[in-house]
Amino acid sequence: MAKNYKSSGMEVELVAPANAASGDAVVIGELVLVSVNDAVSGEPAVYGMEGVYDLPLDSATAVAQGDAVDINGSGEVVATTLGSKHCGHAVEAKSAAAGQLVKVKLSRATA
Repeated sequence: MAKNYKSSGMEVELVAPANAASGDAVVIGELVLVSVNDAVSGEPAVYGMEGVYDLPLDSATAVAQGDAVDINGSGEVVATTLGSKHCGHAVEAKSAAAGQLVKVKLSRATA
């Protein structure tokens, strides 16, 4: 193993830009992450960078399996739209309705 190897990159520790509950989608720069534990603004926190997570679906959004999806400013999954950040792909279909969670496979940032 390389002497400069640090981790698998599945999870990273970053300074929290805002308070977040465990399981919340968080945008830091071009990264869309999921808070592993409750995070406190300005403190180090652990975030998931890869994997499949249940994330809240915007009540006006329907998705099909394989759809590219984004995270809006409220931390909800939406169809790819201007002003939102790409987060991955839906791995299940969901209709538009309030209170839905959708399984999302996080994608690595490409910016």
